[in-house]
Amino acid sequence: MKRKHHLIPLILYYLIRSIIGKKEPNFAHYNLKMIKIILKKLFCLDKSEVIVAYTSHNIRIAKSTRTVYSILNGKYKNVHIVLTLYKEDTHYLTGEIKRLIDAGIIELIIADTDLGPHLKYFYVMQKYRDLPIITIDDDNIYYNDHVSILMSYHQEYPNTIIARRCFMLEEENGTLVRYNDLLYEFSPLDYPSHRNFATGIGGILYPPNILEISDEMIPEILAMKYDDDVVLKVFEIRKGIKIYATNAKLHKYKPIKDEDVVGIGLWVNGNKEKTHNNIMKYEKEFLWAARDGK
Repeated sequence: MKRKHHLIPLILYYLIRSIIGKKEPNFAHYNLKMIKIILKKLFCLDKSEVIVAYTSHNIRIAKSTRTVYSILNGKYKNVHIVLTLYKEDTHYLTGEIKRLIDAGIIELIIADTDLGPHLKYFYVMQKYRDLPIITIDDDNIYYNDHVSILMSYHQEYPNTIIARRCFMLEEENGTLVRYNDLLYEFSPLDYPSHRNFATGIGGILYPPNILEISDEMIPEILAMKYDDDVVLKVFEIRKGIKIYATNAKLHKYKPIKDEDVVGIGLWVNGNKEKTHNNIMKYEKEFLWAARDGK
């Protein structure tokens, strides 16, 4: 009997290999732990407790498998990954990423409207209103404690947005401090605050349906298509939602250094000066947040 049990991992290995494709360069990621995750997905044996959502575009889509593996290989297991793409980008679904979608390891949402980086949260928040949703970027490798840290703080602050990378909003003499002069990446506040300004690259956890996303928000989103962090902060301010910064200054994520990925990042459509100008369009709201809701 023991010998039969020893054969099981080998049989499972070849099963997954036949599904994914034995010539894929990233197949080395498929250790026994990964095989177990994939089989649970294939046979619907897992119960998702959190959604991890992202978007991508162009040739970056095929390269986002590295980001997906970093989440699947993390400590927190009951994770459901959702990729949202604009319909005109779906022809870039090739190779390994397509096979992961076909096997049900990644769920694909196809959007008729191009919302740019807002795609990573907009449609998935409408579909999954009863689960927390963590947004990530497609060009980072996240450390294995990424989801578990966010979920642990979610248990502590269930009605608060949790972020691993925050600026801290400030004012001087009744005027907002310029965005590029804010305390960079690391908020010193050890409590939930309106002053924290979450940035998506570090990963953000949104409690179930906390933003109450609806199609009525689309015009405002399209007016600031490439400044999703600003728009999300405005939505948060309007609903009186505070942000907790985990203060995990190290081991947040590791950027993927690939010229094909970096060269067409959505961030190239904006910069800190443009972001500050967009913030100033909502100066009243951001001043309120800089005063921590006072």
